[in-house]
Amino acid sequence: GKASRLFLEIHVILVGHGGYHSNFCAKGAQQLHLLLRLIVGHVDDGLVTAAVAHVHQPDAGVAGGALDHGTARFERACGFGFLDHPQCCAILYRTARIHEFSFAKNLTTGFLGQTVDTDEGSIADAFGQTFDDIHEQQPEILPHFRRGLGNCRGQVGNILIAYEFIREKPMSDNRTSSVEELGLNPEEVAKLLRRVQEEVDNGLLPAVQVALARHGKVGVFECFGSACPESLIPIFSATKGITAAAAWLLIQEGKLSEDERVADIVPEFASNGKEVVTVQQLFAHTAGFPHAPFRPLQWLSKQERAARYQQWRLSWEPGSRFEYHPSSSMWIIAELIERRSGQDFTHFVRERVIEPLGLTNLFVGLPEAENDRSLPCSYMGDPLTEEDYRKLGMPVPPDTEVTEEAILNFNKPEIRAVGVPGGGAMANAADMALFYQALLHGGLDGVELWSSETLADVRRIRSGDLTDPMFKKPANRALGIIISGDDSRSFRGFGKTNSAQAFGHNGAGGQLAWVDPATGLSLAYLTPGHDRNSIRQARRGVAIGSLAARCTL
Repeated sequence: GKASRLFLEIHVILVGHGGYHSNFCAKGAQQLHLLLRLIVGHVDDGLVTAAVAHVHQPDAGVAGGALDHGTARFERACGFGFLDHPQCCAILYRTARIHEFSFAKNLTTGFLGQTVDTDEGSIADAFGQTFDDIHEQQPEILPHFRRGLGNCRGQVGNILIAYEFIREKPMSDNRTSSVEELGLNPEEVAKLLRRVQEEVDNGLLPAVQVALARHGKVGVFECFGSACPESLIPIFSATKGITAAAAWLLIQEGKLSEDERVADIVPEFASNGKEVVTVQQLFAHTAGFPHAPFRPLQWLSKQERAARYQQWRLSWEPGSRFEYHPSSSMWIIAELIERRSGQDFTHFVRERVIEPLGLTNLFVGLPEAENDRSLPCSYMGDPLTEEDYRKLGMPVPPDTEVTEEAILNFNKPEIRAVGVPGGGAMANAADMALFYQALLHGGLDGVELWSSETLADVRRIRSGDLTDPMFKKPANRALGIIISGDDSRSFRGFGKTNSAQAFGHNGAGGQLAWVDPATGLSLAYLTPGHDRNSIRQARRGVAIGSLAARCTL
């Protein structure tokens, strides 16, 4: 296989007194830009294919203590200027927040001399020589800088620079392309990225990944805050699109039918009036048991599963209304996959969907060894009160099983390992954008999983004219995915500028995952941060979706 690329991280930590910071931020952008360009420009063997510059700015007057929430805000042009370097396929500029200097030390695990192999060692030596050359030959670039992280006793104008090499998961060249080659509009892409960065800069989100793909290739993949390209993020209900796509294979092969009654496949389900529920109703969220309880670890015992299925009761007549089933119906779909395929659910998804598509950063059931790549979920901000909703003219969201406790449970390795079919996948944004390219084209890189006939059929709306109970907008539920539809599409998680044909499935915390057949563009936006202000989170999603949909020429 293709060797892993080296991903360079440069950390610039500003330490000083008085008005130095504001002066540096106002006048030092070009100097910092020049310094980082000289560093990256010194590498001429093509091993470094991507770079991130982090700028950490403590509060004025800090002297070796804790750093505050202040962040140096340089123009994004300082980072994008790297793009003219021929050795770099992607250069990202972002700012980061650090709270204690000891944490800053931990950010840099690849100091000069701590090398992984000969190639990295030679690059590190070159970087070290570059620092020395710049300091000796062009001291006017910065007042002072040092290699590595040393004593943080507040010296006026001290710039601490450190760097590390991160092994990036391989992504073959035929999976990436430039913005221009994919027919994306650079100006609109820049607008999108500026909007994505806002919540990170404002302290509302700890990390974000965003990716755009078209023609089966990723054209944009950027990380903000504590995220890096290798980071895995819980995608929650965006998992439903993956589980559904796995079931489509069985339908395509004639091993499962929408018209079948679930109880004919899972006899334990035949109780308390559930005997009439059909397979299609599970996908369309019209099955009638939206609040049926099920704990993730119960999936590991077939006896406990069966006991739960027998206990469940209907809340209303199946097929009579639409109400979102956060997890219950997807547990049954996973059960159907197991019984009709003869394989464990997570094995089937991996062997029949993820591996054939070559998605090495997408997991339904996270292996223990991948936990170090996973970003922990966290909650940010304050929730709206009932009075806040009343003033906004909005209904108060109903209580559901998607509680803070339930979300934070996905920080536990044993929960991640289950592969919760309605909300347990882990991914990076690039692989999610590629997954939706596969759902548009039937596969990737010449590997076809779903026929054009299957893909056309699964996008047919199954929920009829049923509406969601909160906003009274058409549900537009197809076979496990949501269809954008009419002008009320923003209520279904799409941007206002998406076409009516766009389809996908978003997830808790503001995860976005869709593809638009009208333009061929797919978007993935992932964050481990969950804003307690549900209206602000929803508006963010609509804004990012709307900007993304405009990114094609």
